[in-house]
Amino acid sequence: MRIDDLLREYKFVWALDHANSLLGWDLEVNMPVEAASARGEALAQLALIRREYLLRLRDLVSKYEEVKDLTDFERGVIRVLKRELKYYTSIPPEVIEELNRTTTKAAVVWREARKESNFEKFKPYLSKIVELERVIADKLGYEGHPYNALLDLYEEGFTVNDADRIFNELLPNLKSILDKVLSEGRYPSKHPLEDVPYDVNVMKSINEELLKILDMPVGTRFRMDVSAHPFTISMSINDVRITTRYEGKDFRSTMFSVIHESGHAMYELMIDHPGNDASWAWSLHGSS
Repeated sequence: MRIDDLLREYKFVWALDHANSLLGWDLEVNMPVEAASARGEALAQLALIRREYLLRLRDLVSKYEEVKDLTDFERGVIRVLKRELKYYTSIPPEVIEELNRTTTKAAVVWREARKESNFEKFKPYLSKIVELERVIADKLGYEGHPYNALLDLYEEGFTVNDADRIFNELLPNLKSILDKVLSEGRYPSKHPLEDVPYDVNVMKSINEELLKILDMPVGTRFRMDVSAHPFTISMSINDVRITTRYEGKDFRSTMFSVIHESGHAMYELMIDHPGNDASWAWSLHGSS
């Protein structure tokens, strides 16, 4: 591969990403509440180390940006790394540090606030996160709405105008469908089973059967755990994990979460495998 020297240097970044993914998964699944401060500090320092290693790639990225006959994968790698370099050259390290500390602590406080239905407990953390994200948007620069800078980090080129155009088309039509269904009385707005308690162990067995029906590679490339809010995380193309939650009633909630998150996991699991020892490089699959 033409960019082998770049990928060798990037491997340090990949290793940090791998460790960060595992720490993030553990934060949601296993970590004791009182460990939040230490975990936040560890993640903050790892983020700074990642920044340092990314910035070392500037010269190599510039070198390959000028090469005309790269493969699609190689061009994609350069594009993705250029976007990352823009982020790290624009955002002050102290902002990166503070965001990691704040979001880690906020994750734990949110769980407690949710359990107590107490938004005021979470509100200061949310305000701090919004404040930091506003700083990031300003540092990155944007045209139009400030949120465009943040949207672009997750969906390249996507803007508030794009979102408005999509939702302005979808929402009125969805509302008319919902009104029609409700007016015809075909489905109850509430079902008695929603309030019926279930045995968590029985529900776990049902969810395990669901994973078999969905043909998820449990134990080889995939696993399922429990968290306060269901999510999917990809450690690598051979290590994809989901979570669900058990609230003790309304069995559909946990069952639908398993199905929904398995859909995300299927996407991650179906990324092309390079068929060699460099599968770690496919962590840049966003470039493909």
